[in-house]
Amino acid sequence: MAADSPTSSTLFPTLNPNNTTSHLHLPSSTDPPSDTNPPTQKVWLVFGATGHIGRSLVKCALSHGDNVAAVGRTRENTMPQMQGWHERCLGLLCDVRVRATVRSAMERCIDRFGRIDIIV
Repeated sequence: MAADSPTSSTLFPTLNPNNTTSHLHLPSSTDPPSDTNPPTQKVWLVFGATGHIGRSLVKCALSHGDNVAAVGRTRENTMPQMQGWHERCLGLLCDVRVRATVRSAMERCIDRFGRIDIIV
């Protein structure tokens, strides 16, 4: 196995089959919801939200009670399509090739929801 392989034990010691203890410690935010760890509302910024995968992510996040800034492409006529998706969904347009429009989308998301937890 090459040292730079995705499963190389030098990159990810926990994937070593001879290792009986995990040295990987994840933050508590990655723990699944339970009685002692209730789910918390997240704020998503989803680029490509008008495509198939993006739209599915938006619907899934909204169904879990999260807030979403759904970003569509500027060359499409997406604003009328995005209007009224959901009260917790902010429809935005952005050309990801132009840094100023990406920054504007992020700022508008923060202005509306106060923070960004997940960017896709």
